[in-house]
Amino acid sequence: MNAVLNGWAAIVGRRSGGRTRVAWRVVSALRAAGLRVCGVVHEPVGPSEEPTGYDAVDVLTGERLPLARIASDPHICAWRFEPGVFERIAESVERAAGDVVLFEVGPVEARGEGHWAAVKSALEGQPRVVLLSIRPRVLATVALGLPDPLAGLELPVPDAAIDRFTARVAERARTLADGGRGVP
Repeated sequence: MNAVLNGWAAIVGRRSGGRTRVAWRVVSALRAAGLRVCGVVHEPVGPSEEPTGYDAVDVLTGERLPLARIASDPHICAWRFEPGVFERIAESVERAAGDVVLFEVGPVEARGEGHWAAVKSALEGQPRVVLLSIRPRVLATVALGLPDPLAGLELPVPDAAIDRFTARVAERARTLADGGRGVP
């Protein structure tokens, strides 16, 4: 028997296009609706137009973890990822048991690395909605490895569209929390 997958939704936008701001807005609205939200956003270190690195910020606790810094050997990759940070984030998400779990997804996850194992685990684990903040250039690759999304938001959009998206995510999260895993 196949496991029923939890739903996922996406906030899609370019780098410096407002994804993190919208993700925080959605997290705040979901919490105001009584839902437990956990996960991580990536916030730039240094100027947002030319960051020198990124920190992973736990949306539940506010804890900041160094995630990536400019690589000293950029011909391999532009970023050097901190050892063990993805594993720490995955463990934190599992312990948090949120109704909604947020992950930032980029080229690293499109290659099946970074947060990808935690995303897949969240989709197959306890009932909850997986909310992905995703760059357009990796959306197709990531989406091919997942079931159809329950909602999507392509930035920029008006505030009313963000509110409708958030309501859809909240509705699905409540359904799952009430034991309705089979309900689309």
